[in-house]
Amino acid sequence: MEVKLGRYDDDPRVVGKTYTVTKTLQMNPIETTDLLNPVFVCDYDSTILLCNYAEVADFGRKYFVDPPEIVKGGRMTFYLHVDVLESGFENCLGTITRNEYITNSDVEDSSLPIKYGKYTPLILPLPIDVSEYRDPSTVFYSAFDYLLTR
Repeated sequence: MEVKLGRYDDDPRVVGKTYTVTKTLQMNPIETTDLLNPVFVCDYDSTILLCNYAEVADFGRKYFVDPPEIVKGGRMTFYLHVDVLESGFENCLGTITRNEYITNSDVEDSSLPIKYGKYTPLILPLPIDVSEYRDPSTVFYSAFDYLLTR
């Protein structure tokens, strides 16, 4: 398979990435691979050690690349992870099923309980006795851990 390896140094959360192509190689997948996280092997080449972005023409996708593993026999193993922001979703049609904003009632959302006005949360006393702890730092962490685990 033809794989273009390159370097991308900007924010990975950007749609429409432009990267510098370092080298185009013929790589072979290791055993059975998938489209989301393929693994490729190629001959050792020091010019591609710092590559962190790739494009696989056969898959029609772009990938982030982990640093390669250098294995016996003068080979390199590349672990790729799909770049979902470059998968071409911007031209997809969809149906809105959830309403993110409570104030916008144009889209009805039955999964979100809507009460207009001020919402006052119910405060319940904790069923723990904090006085048993003498160290102030222990009291803080113990109460905090208790709140997170309930």
